[in-house]
Amino acid sequence: MTHFDFVKKFNNQLSAISYYQQLSLAIEVCKKLYCNYLLFIEKYQWGNPDILLDAIDMLEQSKTRQIELDSINTTLQNIDSIMPEMSDYEMSDYLPNYGFAACLAVYSSVKFLSTKQSECICDIGINFTDIIYFKLSKHEDLTDDEIDDHPLMIDARNYLFETANNTPLTSPRL
Repeated sequence: MTHFDFVKKFNNQLSAISYYQQLSLAIEVCKKLYCNYLLFIEKYQWGNPDILLDAIDMLEQSKTRQIELDSINTTLQNIDSIMPEMSDYEMSDYLPNYGFAACLAVYSSVKFLSTKQSECICDIGINFTDIIYFKLSKHEDLTDDEIDDHPLMIDARNYLFETANNTPLTSPRL
């Protein structure tokens, strides 16, 4: 499956599931990507993992209570303040990409709380598969077609499709 085909299929799947299912998928992906931010911090001694954890906690809380817009906006600003600026790092270093993707996934998830637009969730899925792309392109000499067909990429895409399909249909508060 090409990247274009993945995005199209993932968008179609997202439009067929509930807000709560999309939110649950976003939270799961954010938790998975969090470790990448920790790797970035470990190497560069810069960032604040507590901001991402607090944002993920806010996402979890939003399943059972309404989050105020001011709180969402403050959290978005906080995430933006710890997001690696890619121009500050060597292009050959993949860890800033990992840290950036983790922050962007959490940022898009928090933004989803206010916009409720599935495009935010699609962006999270793309960030997740971008990490796999970076890992494969940095460690193996593969073409884009070979990366699309690589077992790790297939597993990442299947994880997103399966997680979206297997999340509860409604919030526990309903």
